[in-house]
Amino acid sequence: MMRNVNKPLSSDREKLNHGKSVAIVFFGLFIYSGIIGNLPIISTLPVDFGVICITISFGYSLVMFARNKKSHMPVFFVLLFIILTLPSIVFNSSIGFDKYLVTIGLVVSMAFIGTRILDDEQSLALFLKTLEVLGFIIALQTITFGVTSSNFRVRLYGANPIWLSRAISFFPYWLVVLLLNGKIGALRFTFAILPALYAMILTGSKGPLLSLAIAIIILILRNIDVSSISKRGILVTYLIVPLLLLGTIFLKSRLPVEIVDQFVGFITGGRQDLARRYLFNRALELTLDNPFGIGPGKFEQYEPIFRYPHNLVLEALVELGWLFGLFLVLMVTYTFLLLFRNAKDNFILQALMGFYTIAVVNSMFSGDITSPKEIYIVIPLVLYYVRKSGVLRSSDDILLVGAI
Repeated sequence: MMRNVNKPLSSDREKLNHGKSVAIVFFGLFIYSGIIGNLPIISTLPVDFGVICITISFGYSLVMFARNKKSHMPVFFVLLFIILTLPSIVFNSSIGFDKYLVTIGLVVSMAFIGTRILDDEQSLALFLKTLEVLGFIIALQTITFGVTSSNFRVRLYGANPIWLSRAISFFPYWLVVLLLNGKIGALRFTFAILPALYAMILTGSKGPLLSLAIAIIILILRNIDVSSISKRGILVTYLIVPLLLLGTIFLKSRLPVEIVDQFVGFITGGRQDLARRYLFNRALELTLDNPFGIGPGKFEQYEPIFRYPHNLVLEALVELGWLFGLFLVLMVTYTFLLLFRNAKDNFILQALMGFYTIAVVNSMFSGDITSPKEIYIVIPLVLYYVRKSGVLRSSDDILLVGAI
């Protein structure tokens, strides 16, 4: 009797899709693993939660690569990333090899996994949906279980307030995307975005709120054609969001004088801004004196308290040299321009653009070169689609031409 191949093939396809979905969800969890890993139950695991997430995602990607022997990863980007760091190693006697290897490993793994499992609209939508849900949960957790520290900034299970706010920031952006595209009502939008903005205010971090505001402004500029977006969405975005922002400041303060102090302190930043200004100037001085960089991880020897410049571009320039810094700036800019040019008619691409923009802006104020995982995911992903299709473009039915 001839074997019926239809059923096994169908079953294999269902298992494959299920496995890919699991890998995508864990990839999203990895992005916020620094926050989620601090949760009471998860923190008791014998293995770091981030390691678990990346192992599952990488393992699935490796299996898929073994099946078809084709890598989606834009090899030239990864090779240039590695090659342009070599002068910094050659011209410096001692470097922080541990940080260097972590950086290279992060870039390679994000490029390999991202281009393998986020290669179509459905996969990308699931990934962004995972980030949306996580952002909402973290916002509610912050409001409910957050603890105010001595500097009046709320922490969640000991997590850094900056990273806490960054983990929340994509959720309100996603809501604005849905609102502008008429996929969510104004009332639902208002009730959903209020706890997110309130939680971000509680953390006392300006950078994530600034990045969110910039991403929303860019989104509106991309959709400047009023006929293509919801007029109610524009009204709510321009009127309700600022009112909610002021409202969250009011809710955090109990007395009128505290409201003024809170608002002024939030805008000026005080000591944090002075420290960043000092770090930026120090990094520029070292950059001008060292065209090949001072070496990966070496900034800590000059500034042991701050450890790194808290600016992605400055860290690339000062530690890895002018050539690498220029390459990174060009790739970040090129990727953004591609997304901006093609995001007008597809809300998934608009969400991806915001996900990327928020990460880029945040990287100018906090974190080191290993922090912005989002950047190392989106750049190779966009380059992959360009390579496959020759041009990045969207339609009502196809997110990115050439996606497999």
